[in-house]
Amino acid sequence: MSREFGQALSDFTFDVACGGAIRHLAGLGFTAKEVHARLSFPVSYERVRQAYTKYLLDTGVLLREHPESGCAAERKTYIYVQEEGKYGKKSFRRVEKEPETEECGERVYAACDFGKLKLPDGFAQLGLDVKQREYLEGICWEKRTMYHLMNERMRGIVEALAGRGCAGGKEAIVRIVR
Repeated sequence: MSREFGQALSDFTFDVACGGAIRHLAGLGFTAKEVHARLSFPVSYERVRQAYTKYLLDTGVLLREHPESGCAAERKTYIYVQEEGKYGKKSFRRVEKEPETEECGERVYAACDFGKLKLPDGFAQLGLDVKQREYLEGICWEKRTMYHLMNERMRGIVEALAGRGCAGGKEAIVRIVR
């Protein structure tokens, strides 16, 4: 019991101290290494990488599962509505929230197998520039295919990998998924 409490307290302290800063800087487009350098709270780089990856997963930039439809960020969200019964008793009812139309659109993802590379030399052998390598190394890639949103940064990485023959084909490290 005390181990779980200690872990919960550690997570809470971490989130209060620098969790919001990590999410904010990641949202501005900084890499995990740049975020780590800007933090005023002493925290390990590995912990920053984990929080950075969690932010990407929470915002739909990074997915663990195949994006089945054009709207990969379409998760069911709920709101709680307060109701008052016949005799004045108040209760709450969970209601599914309508998806926002601006959140759903035609999203293109890249299927990434970076977790299958042998680290730390794996990214060095891909021939990416320093910023691209730094970005990919700042994500905690799992040893399975993960899906990254085709934003401007990922588009540059895919183009660089395509020039070296590491993108596009079935056995490639990165493939485009629609």
